[in-house]
Amino acid sequence: MKKTMKYLIYSLISVLGVFFSCQDMEDMHSQYIKDGETKYTNKADSLQSFAGNKRVLISGFISGAFNVNEIVVTWDKGNKTKTFPYSKSDNHTDTLKLYITELEEKSYEFKVYSKDADDNESVPVTVFGSAYGENYMSNLEARSVNGVSFDGADGEIQFAISGDEFQRKTEVKYTNINDEEVIVTIEEDESAIALPNASPSNPIMYRTFYVPTLADEDGSETSIDLFPSNWNTYEFPSTITSVFASLSLDPISGGVIANWENSENTLLTFDFINSDKNGGEVTNTMMSSDPEGTYTVTGMKSEEQEIKIAISDTSGNSQSISFTVTPLPAAGKGSWTIVDFSTEEPAEGAPNGLASAAIDGDLSTFWHTQWNGGSPGYPHYIAFDMGAEKTIAGFEVFRRQGDGRGQTRHKFYVSLDGTNWTDLGEYDMDPNTNDGQVYMVTPVLARYVKYEATEGSNFFAFLAEINVIESLDNIDWSVTDFSSEMGNAPASNTIDGELGTFWHSEWSPNQPPYPHYFTVDLGVEKTVAGFEVFRRQGDGRGQIKHKFYVSLDGINWTDLGEYNMDATTDAGQFYEVALTKARYVKYEATEGPNFYCFLAEINVYGLID
Repeated sequence: MKKTMKYLIYSLISVLGVFFSCQDMEDMHSQYIKDGETKYTNKADSLQSFAGNKRVLISGFISGAFNVNEIVVTWDKGNKTKTFPYSKSDNHTDTLKLYITELEEKSYEFKVYSKDADDNESVPVTVFGSAYGENYMSNLEARSVNGVSFDGADGEIQFAISGDEFQRKTEVKYTNINDEEVIVTIEEDESAIALPNASPSNPIMYRTFYVPTLADEDGSETSIDLFPSNWNTYEFPSTITSVFASLSLDPISGGVIANWENSENTLLTFDFINSDKNGGEVTNTMMSSDPEGTYTVTGMKSEEQEIKIAISDTSGNSQSISFTVTPLPAAGKGSWTIVDFSTEEPAEGAPNGLASAAIDGDLSTFWHTQWNGGSPGYPHYIAFDMGAEKTIAGFEVFRRQGDGRGQTRHKFYVSLDGTNWTDLGEYDMDPNTNDGQVYMVTPVLARYVKYEATEGSNFFAFLAEINVIESLDNIDWSVTDFSSEMGNAPASNTIDGELGTFWHSEWSPNQPPYPHYFTVDLGVEKTVAGFEVFRRQGDGRGQIKHKFYVSLDGINWTDLGEYNMDATTDAGQFYEVALTKARYVKYEATEGPNFYCFLAEINVYGLID
């Protein structure tokens, strides 16, 4: 009984304790909700900040915000606030794009919360961000320029690639030749951009843009603005433009001579780009810092064509300009001049009697030694300058037409300088024929020729005309036909003036047998007197017999004979033929120890017109 009473007393005390405790808690809570219960709106989520130019973008999401009508952003410890109206879309989750503008250049702590019409707020969310401005931009530099080039009316600017991960595009601004402002853009991973219709006389401006924060791992930018460097100005070097302004191109036989002034003695590289006689592009390069420079371009056809000249400096700048030129044809008799003679006779009635009559191309005129006021005896001579060095292989002379009283023996001399002479031998002359009399000699390089009459039936001598047989200039030659060739050894190699190249008949995939041939168009009609050929240098496996043909039309051919060829020598092998008018020449290899043939070079000898 006592135990039961004790249990009841303890139970009563516990119940009373709980009652009074609950009453105390209710009294405590009631002071907080006496004005009504607090309601929280949906908060923003996944907030990120993006740096900008005196502004920051805060991006994120908000879900289920049916009652929210504002998004509020505070910073500077709540002293600055910006409110953004919000209207719920049909989607459960909306994207937030909150631009905070007119910020000072520094880092910020932003607090973002939502509100409804009853001013209920969400729990604030904190996000950090930075705004950039003049201080940041003052440290930015434009990309380095590696050089500017101009090709005719178009330019190109080359930039260095820095590898700076914060660097973005570069703008280039210039005034074109039409006086229009043009802006072009190059990306950070590109090194060159075209400048259409640019002029080297107008400055080029450029600036480079940067971002203050790196792109994320997906390549998306974490900055909302690009920040430009200051504009830089690039002036194209006046040295190059002044050299071009002074440049002159003077035509010569088969080429041009370029002359220029380089008053600043700047080291420049000159590239001369033109077409050779076969239409292939040829580039010749030289470097010079001389105040007065010159360069001779040769191997060009004697027809109107373009030559491009590119001038570049050591800083990567260059300019190219194309010029239209017309090289002169190979120097002919029209460029010859008399430089010396023993005597002449003006009393014959000019042009007769004068030494110049022997090189005027007219058989009806003649040179005559003195007979009026004196009668000097043998020897009698004339000397003339051909105007350029020639490879001479012979001479053709004509007596005074219809007169057999002249010389019966004569000699020929040649010289490179007009002072030191090489005697090519003494020969008989038939004074009784009006026909040309040909005297072939071992090919020799010369510019000056002396003709000397050494003996005759009277004290005087005369001559209607002298012609020189030379290695014809191959400026205007071209290959028009061939039996076969290899791609790396075309028939055109036989007329390129290079013994290091050669024509090879086909050996793969086909192996055609003899004969093998190629045809050359001399460009104009010539009087052909002989041929000189060179084997493939250092190779004795080629042809041992060959033939030569000539034609006026490339269709009807005259066979000039078959000859042996020494396949064991690198030296030129000369074959004299009767003087024949021709424009086309065909070389035909007829026999050899193998199925194939080859040839390094062919020279055609003929009269200088």
